[in-house]
Amino acid sequence: MKGKKVLEIGCGRGDLSILAAKLGADVLAVDIDFDILKFFRLEVIPKNKFEGSITLLQQDILDKEKIEKIKEFSPKVVIMTLGPSSKAVEILQFVKENLPSVKYIILTPGNYDSINDLPEEWRGKKTPQEWTEEKIEELIGDFEKVTEVGRGFLPFPPYSSKYVSYIITICSEKLIIDKASKILSGEEVEKLNKVLQYFSQDYHKIKQIGDKIVDVIRKAPNVVEVYGIGYPFYGDVDIKKRILNTLEKLEKGEISKEEFFRRMIPDFDVLMVVDWDVEGPWSVDVNTDSRLREILVKYVYSAYRNWDEINKELQDVGLADLFEDRNKAVEVFFNENKCMLDILFVPAHIWKEIVYFVKKEDVEYFKFIRDILFTIKPNPKNSEDIPTKFLLNYLLNILDEKQKLNIEELHKEIIDRNPYKDLIELWDIVKKNIEDKFRFILRYGIKNKLIEKTNEGKFVLTHKGKKYLAEIFNEREEIL
Repeated sequence: MKGKKVLEIGCGRGDLSILAAKLGADVLAVDIDFDILKFFRLEVIPKNKFEGSITLLQQDILDKEKIEKIKEFSPKVVIMTLGPSSKAVEILQFVKENLPSVKYIILTPGNYDSINDLPEEWRGKKTPQEWTEEKIEELIGDFEKVTEVGRGFLPFPPYSSKYVSYIITICSEKLIIDKASKILSGEEVEKLNKVLQYFSQDYHKIKQIGDKIVDVIRKAPNVVEVYGIGYPFYGDVDIKKRILNTLEKLEKGEISKEEFFRRMIPDFDVLMVVDWDVEGPWSVDVNTDSRLREILVKYVYSAYRNWDEINKELQDVGLADLFEDRNKAVEVFFNENKCMLDILFVPAHIWKEIVYFVKKEDVEYFKFIRDILFTIKPNPKNSEDIPTKFLLNYLLNILDEKQKLNIEELHKEIIDRNPYKDLIELWDIVKKNIEDKFRFILRYGIKNKLIEKTNEGKFVLTHKGKKYLAEIFNEREEIL
């Protein structure tokens, strides 16, 4: 729940809203009853402490003319308690049709052990006798899955050992195609369907292709290291969530159709560190990225025979011609059923000195910093491992700026600063991987006496850590 926007429908005196806020959620609590909301505001909220926030709204959730406030809130999670006045079926359908931001619906049984224990007269003629997946699909249309959870997994009252609720996950191919049909032409919807079919194949099969690509690129002349970046290297995630999220941006007019398909077509990305550079001396500025692309072309043509062989191997793996125009990536995928490869080229001397560029603005100089923060895994067992050194210095800089943070505050700061924050928030597994990565770096910093933990559970820089970071920044200024 932490950091999630949660809408509670029919909040009553606010038990569930309070609990969600205590778990770190930002809650919009809606109820049609003025008096119960007054009680919630005056009697309940002052007696509770919570990390998140609660906003109260008196409104009939089914009033379409007043839905804009709720749409602006853009909730990801809906909590709904079934009771004697519940219009469960109507509300579920309304949420599905009018709140596209919602990804999860939590149904709770109120003061009953299970939704299926509710009295017959409370369910309404249209409500099913049993809340099976088939019945829920019949009521609200297609969905990803229904998860049945007991008291141990979903901390909502009542506190019965038999307590059962349901979490409905809304993100399916049908939902995407239905939404796309309102925005895209028939031909464009067919193209999107082809993208969905690609990502519906087994993740491990795609990851295996990615690993083969990395192995092939390692054969190139003067290569120091190759890292897989982007999907599938950041984990086994549900790409449908990203597609739906990007489709919503298209619907809002934030991106064009061309940009939508450019983002959605599958491709592979690698970062290649090479001990080769014909440029120099280098200056650090916002044009570094384009200069690196130019050097990549020169590097490839300097060893054309080698890269010709590499290109053949990559095509055997299933990639498009490496020398194909990148602007044709969308066309190549739909016409040839092949993905393109993006290569981020980094000269070894720049890679070695990236460890000094750990300030917020440095990502503007070196775009590949985003990939060190997002996908690339550190290897502290190797004392010369650049990602480890970079991530350590990055962490020290955060603690230097914030003075002291507990582990939750530190994780929040790391996620908030990440250039891929929007992607991270789509998938819990990616968020966990990044938190684990920095937890590992944190232990590494403590082991080397650069960081220490106070009695109040806050992490701070040691005197040694401050001195070390000052040396890092001095070196950075000298390079600049």
